[in-house]
This record gives sequence, C-alpha cells and structure tokens, in this order.
Amino acid sequence: MSRILVLTELRLEEHTKILSNIMLALSQINDSAKNPVSLSPSSNMSSDKLAAGIYSKLPLNNNEEMAGITSQIINDEDTLLKLAKMLITLISGSDVKQLIRRILKKLITDELAIEYNYTGHKNTKKPFNKTILSTLLTHAVQMVFSNTTIKEIELTTSIWLTKAPERLKNKKN
Repeated sequence: MSRILVLTELRLEEHTKILSNIMLALSQINDSAKNPVSLSPSSNMSSDKLAAGIYSKLPLNNNEEMAGITSQIINDEDTLLKLAKMLITLISGSDVKQLIRRILKKLITDELAIEYNYTGHKNTKKPFNKTILSTLLTHAVQMVFSNTTIKEIELTTSIWLTKAPERLKNKKN
C-alpha cells in the first residue's frame, strides 16, 4: 500500500512539473497575443522563465537553496508575483488553512522546516517571517482569499513549522 502511495506521489510531482511548463507556455502565448510589439520582450519572458525555473526547484531542501532563490527574487516583484500565481494555480485548497499548508509543503521540506519557527524567538531557530518564502506565501494566499489576515497566515504557518519534527518522525515509520 505504501509503495502505491509513493508511486502516486512521484507521478503527481512529475505531472505538476509538466503542468507548470504548459502553463508557462500558455502564459507566454497569451502575453505575446496581447502585446505583439513590446519594447522589452526579454524582461517579461525572463521573469516567466525565472518563475518556472524556481517552481521546478521546489521544495527547498536546505538553506543554500533558500539563499539562492532569495537572491534571484528579492528585488524582482514581477517574478515574485508570477511565482505566487503559479503556486495558487497548481496548488489549491478548500479553505485558507489547507491552502497555506499545501503551499508550505511545496515550498520547503520538513527537513528544512525544522530549522525555522515563525519569528525566530528560540535562539536555535531561524525566523521564517524574514524569508522571501513568507512574502511569497502571503501574496499567494491573499490572491485566493483576499480577506485573509496576516495574523491567520502567521498562525497557520507557525503551527505547520512546529509540527515538522512530527511529520519527519511519521515519514520514517
């Protein structure tokens, strides 16, 4: 039974990557149809490619990958928003909390999540709220559920991060 679940999860990841590439191509076709003559075609195309490239590298496994992605999108609001749109298009949730948990699962592995708590108050943990992923998560959630408060996102994220060791323990068993 667990073998079937693992195979299903691998297929889901593979299909998600394929769907991501298809959506990127459709977005580029749509953009070029709207703007046949653009003054800077490479900037729009490059942010689409960058967003798709970042999405394909998710979930992040370590702080080096986190630093790499942060350096790519820290000053690029367009790519950040495209990545947020990609997340909500490919990951859905029936309510705010489920959407937050599913996006977090796509953004970082449990192995990386155990190194963080939301505010970093414990001296052994890093603050998740200071990462670009926190900003990305907030943008994505508020695109779908515009009335969601920052506090609700913080609370759900904090709980998800706290439960990372438990999820890791369950995976090993």
